[in-house]
Amino acid sequence: MSLLILVDGYNLIHARDMLFDSGDLEQARNTLLDWCAGYKRAKGHSVTVVFDAYKSAGMDSRRDMHKGVSVHYSPYGKSADALLVEMAKKFGPKAVVVTNDRDVGQKAQAHNAAWVTSSLFADRLMEACLDGAAPQEEADPGPSALRDTRKKGPGRKPKKSRRKAVRMQNKL
Repeated sequence: MSLLILVDGYNLIHARDMLFDSGDLEQARNTLLDWCAGYKRAKGHSVTVVFDAYKSAGMDSRRDMHKGVSVHYSPYGKSADALLVEMAKKFGPKAVVVTNDRDVGQKAQAHNAAWVTSSLFADRLMEACLDGAAPQEEADPGPSALRDTRKKGPGRKPKKSRRKAVRMQNKL
């Protein structure tokens, strides 16, 4: 299953200053978009990066493509956070929102989208781009991989929402 990864661009840039030089924002944006394009090639997931432009009075909502990565700039008066929540509402369980903003993450989860922190996604981004990993198919477990199903004590199963979040993180 291919995921739609919605990235809060400036949030990710500032989360990893050592990876992206946040002093020169134009260079940092281009570097981030190049890394996201490499991630898209390696993993096969759709990636959309959203940047804040709500303080730019002369700028309307803009959409661009950069090496297969969709780039959105929020319109004047609307933050990237609001745009991310709208997109999470639209795509629901197919979406993974990448941000360190807890409020945005919780709103995305309310619309059945997964939420991943920027630092975790930056690690996955670097792993995918540096390893050059090809999209992975899920392996069929053989008969030796089946476990004993007899009950051995009280269940320690995490909540359903936590299990879903872990499954989505493992797909990244």
